[in-house]
Order: sequence, then structure tokens, then C-alpha cells
Amino acid sequence: MTPTKQVVSLDNQKLTLSNMSKVLYPETNITKAEIIQYYLQIAPLFIEFAENRPLSLIRFPDGILKDKFYTKNRPDFTPEFISSVAYTDDDTSYLLANSRPALVWMANLASLEIHADNLSILNEKPIIDHFILDLDPPDTFSFEQLKELSLNLMDFLSSLGMHPFIKTSGSKGVHMYVPIEKIPFSDQFIQHTQKIAQRITEKFPKQTSLTFRKNKREGKVFVDMLRNRFSQTCVLPFSTRALKGAPVSMPVHIDDFKNLDSSQEFTIHNALDYIKDKGFAWADFASEAIDFLGSGPKKKSVLVQDEVGKDWFEQQVFEHQLADEIFDIPQDVTTDVFENKWDGIRVFIYVNNGEVKICSRNNRNITDQFPDVVDCFKTKEQGAYVFDAEIISPDDKGKPIFAQVISRLHQKTGNTGKYPAVAYVFDIVVYKNELINDKSWRYRRKCLERSLLDFSSIKLSEVYHNGDLLWDAVKKMGMEGIMIKKKKAPYVFGDRNTNWRKLKVRHEVHCFIIGYTKGSGDRSPYFGSLHIAQKIDNKFVYKGKVGTGWKHAELKELSSIIKAEEVQSEIPMQGITDSQDSIWLSTPYLNCTIKYASLTSSGTFREPVFVELKQSL
Repeated sequence: MTPTKQVVSLDNQKLTLSNMSKVLYPETNITKAEIIQYYLQIAPLFIEFAENRPLSLIRFPDGILKDKFYTKNRPDFTPEFISSVAYTDDDTSYLLANSRPALVWMANLASLEIHADNLSILNEKPIIDHFILDLDPPDTFSFEQLKELSLNLMDFLSSLGMHPFIKTSGSKGVHMYVPIEKIPFSDQFIQHTQKIAQRITEKFPKQTSLTFRKNKREGKVFVDMLRNRFSQTCVLPFSTRALKGAPVSMPVHIDDFKNLDSSQEFTIHNALDYIKDKGFAWADFASEAIDFLGSGPKKKSVLVQDEVGKDWFEQQVFEHQLADEIFDIPQDVTTDVFENKWDGIRVFIYVNNGEVKICSRNNRNITDQFPDVVDCFKTKEQGAYVFDAEIISPDDKGKPIFAQVISRLHQKTGNTGKYPAVAYVFDIVVYKNELINDKSWRYRRKCLERSLLDFSSIKLSEVYHNGDLLWDAVKKMGMEGIMIKKKKAPYVFGDRNTNWRKLKVRHEVHCFIIGYTKGSGDRSPYFGSLHIAQKIDNKFVYKGKVGTGWKHAELKELSSIIKAEEVQSEIPMQGITDSQDSIWLSTPYLNCTIKYASLTSSGTFREPVFVELKQSL
């Protein structure tokens, strides 16, 4: 039978995929197409830990019950766009999974296990940025016992100043990764990991062993530090395993690890849902790196001085990172996080050794208008911090009421007024005197969590990993919308870009065009904005003006339709603005669809957007 093939395009590269319906896991009837789909979805996180690492593929062309073979050297038929590296004396050209097309190509080869060297190749030099403890239990060791030992080991490593992360092997063992600051691969690194292994076996002599041969371990767990040696490999995070059910080697949160029943609990069918619901367990991996050999230079503050003086505090001015507006929820949960979009006053909160300054987006100093917020930030420890936040005034259910916070803004200074104020803090750009806007969102979030205490007037804006659930909740509560942020992105002062995106809840209504303002500049041949009204109880009620929502061609067409209508000198309707510069249409009015964010205190639409023109009344 001729193999079935299909050519697909992915990230501007053409891939030939074959035998997509071939069953690779016969006991559970999992096909190659399902494996490829899994790797395509997990690719951003997989590549994060696979990039520039020499790979060893274990391939099962006819499924896990048939023959397997290893692929280390780059095959002759490898597409040119797939990178490889030769760094050993045997001149092996190792494949690299540095892109989505490369990973999908490997999945198409039925690479059901993808292992990597524990070093990466940068500028042709081996670099180490973490070390691995592979806990290999004997058959007599239950998974409950292995979990208990793993948790004790993590506590022990933490007591040594390390920050271990844990993942299931996808088989029977457990892997711990400890991030370190990047260093060249060396014998000194190997010796240091071996010393740690020895300290572990000294601490846990009845449960652990450094003996490789199973019959010499006496029922103990093998603490395998050999994974850190030259040309030694370990299965990559998120790699599938060639075992029944297609389990994967899965990074997990500690609280969830405690409740696992098996190291094979995560499979291609539930791994992505876990990340979507709980978030990526290793999100802070890079930010927790330690100076492993103790010889690296001490980090210096990016700011000029260790203690920021009052002059800096008073003169410092930052511009907020802004967000692009989008109209659908992104589905790539591996790269994005989601937050509430708070309907209030955007501010920077400057804190320096007990002094507090609050500035709005236009750099207006509004410190005196929010003494309750200021008092909470005065409790911060010594040092300089700059927080990005939104000050809101919530109702009794926690929903922000924009009119209330505006009332607070205009009240007399030093008076908290009748409306409460809460600063929802969602980012930080200066942490303990250090300017960190160039760090990733993940790194800044960790700093933010370490910086804040929970007060009545300060709240840490929560992060969610399931955008669909948050979106449904926000709509149900009648809130403004959600924010979508890239985990790896820096904070770019004064820029509007796709690092941050906003999705607003908008209400769609039918309205009537009752007039228009005269255009100026590019709009002088057409109109400036449209006056709109709703018909309520057989009476027209003014709802404000709409001046956006159409492209140039639509603006031209709409202008010709409106200007063809008969006009009148005035219109009897309350609340109308700009009447002297407006032209009013005679009845019947033109029917249109409008989307808006919310209602103002006077009942007009906030942020209205024109959608389309309907039939006349």
C-alpha cells in the first residue's frame, strides 16, 4: 500500500506529513496525527527547554509494541530549515528542536521520546544553565514513598540555597531540575554536582544510593547525577514516552505533585488542560537561577546608587506600558496569562523609604486624593519601588464603579470621602532600587508577589491561566474586560504593543442617528462624529456621540447617506452637547448598531463604536 502523504505549511515552512492515521499506541488507539497535534500545541513551552540542546530521538515507526531505533546524527533527508550542531569529537551532527516546524517534523518521524543533553550550545560552546537529579526507584519502592522522598529532597536543596523544580518522568521516576546562572560546561561543574549527590546520600542513607547497578542498591532510590555529564541525556519536559496511554514528562506544581498517583498520570490528553487550568509550573525557572559555583560577579543595581535619594524619588517620571485592543481570546495558553481589566484610574505608585507618590497617566500628582492607599504603602521596607496599578472604587460586590473613583479624584485632599479606594497592583518596574522593566513578565511578577502585603486598600491583581473562564466571569459580573499578557515580554515604557492586549466587554444596541458634527482635518469633507439616541417608551433619549468604528471608504459612504437626509435647525432632546456645531436630521432617523463599554453617570455611552448602518425607521 502506498503511504499517504500531505504537505502542510507551518511558520512559512513546508512539511510533508505521512501516515497520519497510523496507530502508534495500539492499546489506547492513539494515532500519529494525535501525537503531532499535541507537539504542535505544546511547542512554545517545549522549545523553551529544548532550544539549542543536542537531541537524541527514540523513534517507533510502527508503534510502541514494535522495534525502536535511536537517531542522534542528522539524517540525510532532514529539511534544510532544521538546525543541527556538532560539538563532540565523533563529529555527530545533533538535531535541534528550535522551531515549531522542526518539532512537528520530529513527531512525524514517530519520535515518541525526545531526550536532550543537559547543556546547550551557544556560539559553539557548551553552556550549562541547570543541573538534574534523576530519582530512579527500585521496583519495591512505591510511588507514595518516592513522593515523600522527593519532597524531603526539595526541602534539603532549598536549605542549601537552591530552588528546585520537579517533573514526572512519564515512566516511574521523578526528575528535579535546579536552575543556575549560565556557566561554561566544566569538570568543576561535574565535581560540584557530585558533591551535592554525596550530601544527599549522607542525609538520606536508608533511602538513596549513588550505585548505578540495581542489584547493588539494596532497594534504594538511585540518585542519578550522571545526567549532567558530557553527552548524557534526559527526557525533555513535555516529551511523550513510549508507554501505554502516551504519558508525558510533566512539570508540576508542588501542591499537585503531592496528590499524584503515578509518574504517568499526565498524558497527551490532559497535559494541556492542566497547564490551562493551573498555569505553567516552571514559569519562574529562569528567574530562580543561583550562582552555582560561587565565583560569578555579584549583581549590581541598575540604578546609579544603592540607596535611591529623595531627588530621584521626586523627579522620576515613567510612562505606562499600553495595550493593543483585540476582539477574540487568544488560544495559546502556553505563552499568555490573563488578568482582569480594572475600570479605574491608571497610576504609577512610587515608594521610597516610607515616602509615597501617586501619579496618573498624564503624570498628575494625585497622592493627596488617596490617603488610604498612601498609608498602606508607607509600611513597605526600606528601598525604592515603582508599582503599576489601577485605583478603583468598588461596590459591595467588588465591581469597580468608575463614577465613584472619579468622585474620589475630585474631592478635597486628605479626605477619604464616602467611597472606598483600592489599588489593584499588576506590575512592578523598580524593585529594591533596581530597574527591572527589561526583565520578563514572569520575573517581574515574582518580584511583585514578594513586594506586596494584603491590605484593605492594596490588592495584588490575580493572574488566571484559563482565558475563557475569566472572560465568562467578567461578562457575568458586568466588568470592563480582560488583559492578556505575554509571559516572556519586558515592560516597554510608553509603548502600545502586543506584549499586552486588552479585550473589552462591549454591549451591542440599536440606536438612531439624529445628527452629526462638522468634520475637521482629514474629516472635513465628511463629518466629525454622529449624535445618537435610543427610543425608550416611544421617546428618543440622547446617548451621546460616536466617532469611531469605520474605515475611510465606509466613512465616505456613510457621509453621503447622512448628508442626503433632510435637516432641521434644532432638536428637542435633553443632554445634547456641541449643538452649535451640529447638523440635525429630520425624522425618520437612520437606524444603526453601536457597541459600547458602559454607561456614564448621565446615561450616555462610554467608548461607543459604530458597527453598521441598518434600515431606516
